[in-house]
Amino acid sequence: MAEKKAVGAQTGQQRFRRGQRHPDDLDPLTSVSRLDPQGDLEVEVVALDDYFAEKRVDFVKVDVEGAEAMVLEGAYGLLRHWAPILLVSVHGFTPTHPVLALLESVGYEWAALNEWGSERHVLAWAKGKEHETEAGAGDQPILSP
Repeated sequence: MAEKKAVGAQTGQQRFRRGQRHPDDLDPLTSVSRLDPQGDLEVEVVALDDYFAEKRVDFVKVDVEGAEAMVLEGAYGLLRHWAPILLVSVHGFTPTHPVLALLESVGYEWAALNEWGSERHVLAWAKGKEHETEAGAGDQPILSP
């Protein structure tokens, strides 16, 4: 289901800037649209912790053109409670990227899967957690650390 909402660190109304290159971009290929207090458009923003509240979440894909840290900051509770598997497109990838440090701070391990320019797809999972198939207990885990 698609919704007209941005995803970020906090739920609420925020300003959004469209169509201008930002000097802080780590990757020249990233989208130029972003949450910005000086933006020309007001948008509804939702943190994943609020959006999913107590709903079980097993997998999250994040591809937000450089705003990965903001999205994950708004998902701390979800990451700690449900420990979903993550697939994150990390723009401006380096082994010390803030997104990777954020994942490690909430007990996740990660592996870079591929490279496309300075973007990498990163698979991340909670340390020591087995992830079961939809059928439930007794099935073979999809991923084990």
